Amino acid sequence: MLTERCEPDTLLLTSAIDARTASELGEVNLHMSTESTLNLPEKASSTAVAPSEPARAATTLPQWKVLLHNDPVSDMDYVVESIVRFVRATVPMATRCMFEAHRKGISLITVTHREHAELLQEQFQSARLRVTIEPDAR
Repeated sequence: MLTERCEPDTLLLTSAIDARTASELGEVNLHMSTESTLNLPEKASSTAVAPSEPARAATTLPQWKVLLHNDPVSDMDYVVESIVRFVRATVPMATRCMFEAHRKGISLITVTHREHAELLQEQFQSARLRVTIEPDAR
């Protein structure tokens, strides 16, 4: 198994099995030192090192709203601190969300993909705050 790129044409090998496998491939020169290294031929060096990255899908994940509901029991500072901690919002933005939920009964905290929205919902529930998620219609 090749683990680390040492020099432009040299890869570090992790075991004697790697060295034997590499020597069986032919057209390689092995140099033995404290660690085994493999010198690749000139034309193979650019293709042997970097595996191709998977193509990214052009589609985006469906978005979900994370909605904070009014909580008449919890301290306002605690709600703001929880929003800052879980959503990584600024204190002014978290304060705005807290007051909106306090006045209107509900506030949009963030819009994100479903898995993250579910995580946020669980985190707020563990902090004894009511948060729901719903698909974003946009």
